[in-house]
Amino acid sequence: MPKNLDSNDFIYANRKEAVDELLAILPKKLMQEEKWILLALSRGSVEMTSMLANSLGLYFDIFIVKSIVAPENDECEIA
Repeated sequence: MPKNLDSNDFIYANRKEAVDELLAILPKKLMQEEKWILLALSRGSVEMTSMLANSLGLYFDIFIVKSIVAPENDECEIA
């Protein structure tokens, strides 16, 4: 993986484009042989995790967590 990556290197037009990029680099055969279970950790990741799981023929689950937001900005998740 290249070093010194800029944040602009990871901007995608949509989640499908991001999933396609992930599928290009993930160890698909190993994941399928070992029957990995994919885990969605945030609201925005459920759609992507579903697309990945369907593309790879794997199961996925959702791990619901409570977000910690920045003071005075409840739309900025910090953890």
